[in-house]
Amino acid sequence: MYLDVSLPLRRYMENLLKFAAYEYSKETKSWCAYIESFPGVYAQQDTVEETREELAGMLEEYVLINLEKGLPLPHFKEFANVKKYARLTSYQSKRAYSEVKGA
Repeated sequence: MYLDVSLPLRRYMENLLKFAAYEYSKETKSWCAYIESFPGVYAQQDTVEETREELAGMLEEYVLINLEKGLPLPHFKEFANVKKYARLTSYQSKRAYSEVKGA
């Protein structure tokens, strides 16, 4: 059976990009960006837009390599728990939410 996980992974990565740190380097006259929880996920370009685009590519490579090697993805559990909660419909109680979390 084929399981399409591309949309949840895309949302996960888009969410992580919101927490990226951007800095301008006067020495290199370029923008630098990184995501602290992801070692090696770093980008450097002339504009913020180019830097963000490169950072997104680096993050995607990091995620795909971790999945291929069976390594955990930083903050994915927290992201997944938020998604479970968001799927609950308005008529479900907080008790149903605690059952989903296993509390």
